[in-house]
Amino acid sequence: MTLGVLRHPRWYPLADQADIELRLRDVWTAHSPLTGLYSRLGAGPGREGSRHPGPLGFYAMWPVYRVFGANSWAMLASSVSLHIVAIGAIIATAYRRSGIALVAGITASVAVLTRFYGPLNLTDP
Repeated sequence: MTLGVLRHPRWYPLADQADIELRLRDVWTAHSPLTGLYSRLGAGPGREGSRHPGPLGFYAMWPVYRVFGANSWAMLASSVSLHIVAIGAIIATAYRRSGIALVAGITASVAVLTRFYGPLNLTDP
């Protein structure tokens, strides 16, 4: 439902989200991203300005981004799909480790977490 609400009026990414979309557009081109996102968080003055470890997130989001039209809303849809895949991987891992009892507990925990995170945090790339 959140993706439907975010569809209109059109959303235009700014700052970090714009950087993510620019790098998503570059995946599988001559300028494919080789580094992760720029990070402004640091341990003090003069220590800002590192990059996240790698571009895996861009490559993971790219297929859904292209399928949905390679625009700003498609970036939100690809972020949601990546979260859904991650939740599925968590539940599958719980099933492999201990079976249905752990799956029930993990599913309940993930449901509570997604409720508290809210829909906007789960669509944010």
